[in-house]
Amino acid sequence: MRYNLLILFLLFFGLNIYASKIDSLENKIKTEKQDTLRIKLLYQLSKELYHNRDYKKALSCNEQRLALVKKSGSPRDLVVAYSNIGTCYNELAFYDKAIAFFYKALQTCNKYKINDDKIYANVYRSIGLSYDNLNNSSLAQIYYTRALKINQKMKSEPGIANCLSEIGITYDKEGKYTEALRNYRQANQLYIKLQDAEGCFSTNNNI
Repeated sequence: MRYNLLILFLLFFGLNIYASKIDSLENKIKTEKQDTLRIKLLYQLSKELYHNRDYKKALSCNEQRLALVKKSGSPRDLVVAYSNIGTCYNELAFYDKAIAFFYKALQTCNKYKINDDKIYANVYRSIGLSYDNLNNSSLAQIYYTRALKINQKMKSEPGIANCLSEIGITYDKEGKYTEALRNYRQANQLYIKLQDAEGCFSTNNNI
C-alpha cells in the first residue's frame, strides 16, 4: 500500500514539475519581444511538451518556431525546426507529412552546406522510422543503413546499436530471420557493453 502511494506521489510530483516548467516557458514567450530569444524559448517549450507526450501542442510550438526562424534564425535553426516538426508528425502517425519535413531538413543541410554528421544520422534514422511505420521495409532499410554508416564513422555506439536493432526489425517484418537475428545480436552486444537495460530487453525479446 505504501509503495503504491509512493508511486502515485512521484507521478503527481513529476507531472506538476512538467506543468510548472511549461507554464513558466509559455509566460516568458508571451512577454518576450526579441525573435532570437523567442526562438530559444519555443525550442525549450517544444521539448517539454514532447517529453510530456503532448505532440499536438509540441507540433504547434514548432510551427510557431519555424515561422520565426524563417525571419530571424540561422540555417541550422531551420534544419532543427523542420526535423522537429517531422518528429511530431511521426508521433501523431502522419508519416507522409513527417517524411516531407525530414526531406526539407536534408535539403536545407545541402543548400547551406551544413556538414554535421550527427544531424544527417538523426534525420536519416527518422526517415527510416517513418518508412518503417508505413510498412515500407525496403526504404526503411536504406535510410537506417545510411544512418548506421554515419554512426560508425562517428564511432557512436548508441547510434550504431539503435540502427542495427531497427534494421533487424525491418528484416523481421520481411521474414528474413537470419539477417534479423544477425542485426539483433550485434545490437544486443553493444547494448550490453553500454549497460543499456531497455535496449538489452528489446533486442533479447526480438531474438
